[in-house]
Amino acid sequence: MIKAEKPYFEQGRNSARELRPNEVKIMLELLSGSFTVNALCDQIGSKQPEISRCLASLRNRGLVSSDNDSDDRRIVYNTLTAAGRKYLKDLS
Repeated sequence: MIKAEKPYFEQGRNSARELRPNEVKIMLELLSGSFTVNALCDQIGSKQPEISRCLASLRNRGLVSSDNDSDDRRIVYNTLTAAGRKYLKDLS
């Protein structure tokens, strides 16, 4: 599992304006389950480098976690964390 540097809410951020549009789109997609980068690219309609950058940013904020597939370590699934779910809930 790739660890986040600090939980998002401990960094003093609490505004949706601090997330890029694709970061919000990714988080909304992850509400329905875990996805690979390629699956998120297909769902959101963005290129792989942009999705990877967004996921790295979301991981660093503690909003998303990434785990390798147990059978094939090359496959990485991205999942919304409890902090990510709370963030989206607070937006509504």
